[in-house]
Amino acid sequence: MWIVTKDNKVVFKGTNNKCFEYVLNDQGNSVDYACKYGGYKILEDKPEDGVQYALTGGPGEKCIANGNTWLESRIIVCTIPKQGGK
Repeated sequence: MWIVTKDNKVVFKGTNNKCFEYVLNDQGNSVDYACKYGGYKILEDKPEDGVQYALTGGPGEKCIANGNTWLESRIIVCTIPKQGGK
């Protein structure tokens, strides 16, 4: 599966050809122009090594089991440094 993102938000899912078709129909320029200057990206939706993903989750949560993409199902890990002191 492939995805189209616009300004880093997933806006379409489909085959590679359908993604190109979506970008062409969604704006008035070429796909190349849209990707360089319009905030669009066409990406293969697959997991990346070293990244954590939510495979399952509750209703409405972004996870693979609920039909979200790998990109949407990424788990963002924030670490808070411990306060130093004696």
